[in-house]
Amino acid sequence: MSAELALIHARMKTIQMMVTDMGYRNRYAAGVYSGKVEGVMIGLIISFVLLGFLLMG
Repeated sequence: MSAELALIHARMKTIQMMVTDMGYRNRYAAGVYSGKVEGVMIGLIISFVLLGFLLMG
């Protein structure tokens, strides 16, 4: 393999690894965000249920 071809191959491999890493980070960020939204929704539902019980009784 010539030096130029090896250099191009190495650059392509580096770009591929960077794109894969960005995908992993994006997936992690989406999971964190959905976890926060889910936590807020659970908190609101529990708060409304408790408030409803307090107002009824």
